[in-house]
Amino acid sequence: MSEATYAGFKDWPSIPKNNWPPTEDKIIDIASNALNISQDKDVKVFIYSDNIDEMIFDEIDIKNERYIKKEYYNHERKVEVIVIKKN
Repeated sequence: MSEATYAGFKDWPSIPKNNWPPTEDKIIDIASNALNISQDKDVKVFIYSDNIDEMIFDEIDIKNERYIKKEYYNHERKVEVIVIKKN
């Protein structure tokens, strides 16, 4: 597996543990920022709910995790956001 690619957003607050799942607006914000960072046509980004200031653009194993997965389209581009709940 390659080394993970991260993008930081230090001004973003974490998703509070009692606010799981994250709001649709929060996920849309993440999707929008992922599209702004990546020039790829199709973008997949992983976010841990307790640390959304780090976007992970490389594939990670989430099969034993609780997560929310959303897809959005912007013109000819697609972004897939996976928010992973940390216990």
